[in-house]
Amino acid sequence: MMPVFGVSINVLSLFAFIMVLGIVVDDAIVIGESSYTEIEKHGGGIENVVRGAKKVATPATFGVLTTIAVFAPFLASSGPQGSFFYNIATVVVFCLIFSLVESKLILPAHLAHTKFSPVKENSLRARFNKRFNNFVNVKYKGFLSKCVEWRWAVMAAFFGMLLISIAMIAGSHVRFVPQPKVPHDFPDIQIEMNQTVSDQQTIDAIQKIEAMVQRIDREIEQETGQKMVRDILAFNQDRSSGRVVIPLVDEELRPYDTFEVARRWREAMPTIPGVKSITVQDQLLGGGGGGQGGGDFGYLLYGPSLEQLNVAGREFIKMLSQEPGLFDISSTIDPASKEIQLDLKPVAYDLGLSLQSIAGQIGASFFGGEAQRVLRDGEEIRVMVRYPQMTREQFSELKYAIVTTPSGKEVMLGDVVTLTEKPGISYIRRENGFRSVYIYGSIDEVVVQPNEVVKRIKDDLLPQLTENFPGVKTQLGGSIEEEQAQQNEQIMFFVAGLLMIYILLAVPLKSYAQPLIIMSVIPYGFVGAVWGHYLFGMDLSMMSTFGLIAAAGVVINDSLVMTDYVNQVRKQGQSVIQAVTDAGCVRFRAITLTSITTFVGVLPIMFETSLQARIVVPMAVALGFAVLFATLVTLILVPCMYMGLEDFKGMFRRKRKYKTTSATSDDSSNITGGNVDAYGGAARSSD
Repeated sequence: MMPVFGVSINVLSLFAFIMVLGIVVDDAIVIGESSYTEIEKHGGGIENVVRGAKKVATPATFGVLTTIAVFAPFLASSGPQGSFFYNIATVVVFCLIFSLVESKLILPAHLAHTKFSPVKENSLRARFNKRFNNFVNVKYKGFLSKCVEWRWAVMAAFFGMLLISIAMIAGSHVRFVPQPKVPHDFPDIQIEMNQTVSDQQTIDAIQKIEAMVQRIDREIEQETGQKMVRDILAFNQDRSSGRVVIPLVDEELRPYDTFEVARRWREAMPTIPGVKSITVQDQLLGGGGGGQGGGDFGYLLYGPSLEQLNVAGREFIKMLSQEPGLFDISSTIDPASKEIQLDLKPVAYDLGLSLQSIAGQIGASFFGGEAQRVLRDGEEIRVMVRYPQMTREQFSELKYAIVTTPSGKEVMLGDVVTLTEKPGISYIRRENGFRSVYIYGSIDEVVVQPNEVVKRIKDDLLPQLTENFPGVKTQLGGSIEEEQAQQNEQIMFFVAGLLMIYILLAVPLKSYAQPLIIMSVIPYGFVGAVWGHYLFGMDLSMMSTFGLIAAAGVVINDSLVMTDYVNQVRKQGQSVIQAVTDAGCVRFRAITLTSITTFVGVLPIMFETSLQARIVVPMAVALGFAVLFATLVTLILVPCMYMGLEDFKGMFRRKRKYKTTSATSDDSSNITGGNVDAYGGAARSSD
């Protein structure tokens, strides 16, 4: 189905396969464990396997459907990362759809035709089963009974752990960086010169940067005995821009990472006359995008006056340069160039001259006019005639240029026009009809979080800028703007997914309240993910959120199966407390198997150091540790919350019963009083 929907096998597909691993495994384990339980009780055979699969088929199916409902809205993702989310959602949705067929039809068929030999006494498996069952039916059951008895204290403890995890992010112990930086194996340095420079000046600037890179590499070799740079490719892209690409040695040979080398390059960057901007691209994703002019962040300044915009832009650059954690700050401000304006004198009109004819003649004199074409070695060469170089480069010589009148007379340019030297404009940027300037730069996420940068600029710098320049308006740009728009879209998708989850959970549970129990445990997967990132010294990112969504699918599936089991045994006449504790014991093996297999499955990815794996490591950490913590949530918190819901129902039943009793007693007293009055009235009449 992937080619049909335009998805290929790539890193994103691998990312999605790994992410959906836990849900697919959990679905298969739920069906397989239930069937195996029936086989243990009644022996092998198709009927026992089918009976075991039927017991959990409905909740397991709806558990997978809820996960599909969460990912389905991402198929409509837009923005620069829309294709990223589309690829992931497509793979996940079709994997889950196929898992429904595999776990409900194919897996039971395999189990039905599998021969299960009886467990030999005193074998390793028999001893393990005995100890495992003793742990579940004695120790865990006793502990769960105590937790259910003190259910409100247990729920408060879990809620406290959730608050502590949120506080760790608020206190920057674990930071949230929407798009983490991945070091590049081929960093490059891009240089942009002013429009007034020559080709040779751009080439000289590129050579200076190349010499700086070689010098830093020699210093690193002296420090560590190992070079970082494998090769250097330097070239100029046009007259005013160039690029230096620096392939690095293999990752296992590098004494420093790419970010450290890039930091040294920035500190040792030579002073280059005529430079407009120098950008060091050291990360694999982002950094050079931003939509408008590049950079991790950017601000668009627009207004009616270009001169005021340039002044405001330079002032804003000074403010940003003083902020910690910001570097490579640049802009689209056109550097001051010079242009010469011609104004006709009265005598020019008498001679029949016009600005158009004078400009054409002066342009041909300075740029050159084609005199003839000659053949040399089989190639055609154009012969251009123009003024000598000294005359063309000096403004004072311009007034002596010869202009021919329509009558054939020759006059000097200074006699027929007034020459004025003024600042020139190479180009004008417009945004929504206004002239604009774009200021952009990069963020050192080790020093400061991107969202903190935006907040500080919005609260401190922009009010000061707009106060000094009232006619200038500002607008956020860069990759941060795109990330914020993407986050708003994802929030909308998440809300839609929650609504679909509630609807799908209400169908098998046949209740409006019980789906809230299952949905309330979704945030607790966040606790495991936060502590996992803290242990690995990593930042939470957009990749981590996908791991959380996958872990939420596991939690929902297990919680739904457990809640459905409680409802089934309660229909058979068991008490609520007995049903809850029995459900924990019955579901213990399947839940622990899911957690262990999922965590072990993503464990190698957590310790992977290759460049390609850096993208999926946060997802693996979030998924693995969230599923581990979800084990405690499902086995302890869900039974307590089920009993808490019963407490609320009992409270409302008692309140409703009290109101009914009060209303009945009031009605009875009214009826009794009426009889007395009637009886008294009859007595009086008889008297």
